[in-house]
Amino acid sequence: MAYDGASARRAIAEQIFDIIFLDLNLPDADGREICAEIRLSATGNASQVIALTGMTELSLQGDMSVFDGYYVKPLMMDDFERLLQHAS
Repeated sequence: MAYDGASARRAIAEQIFDIIFLDLNLPDADGREICAEIRLSATGNASQVIALTGMTELSLQGDMSVFDGYYVKPLMMDDFERLLQHAS
């Protein structure tokens, strides 16, 4: 669990993840920038990165193409379970 961009960067550098849920609006970073960094990392291409946002108008969020998908918060348990099934 990472609560900001700096913590997310450290976690990604130290570990390989099958799936990453990444908020678009972190306190110290933009989720799209973090996702782009994940994609450039040696281990990041193996991860499925799902954006989470509280904004319903994703057209206001800019380029979402770096993500494998997105969900508007709150992420419901059914959606979460489906994502985990596809990641394994």
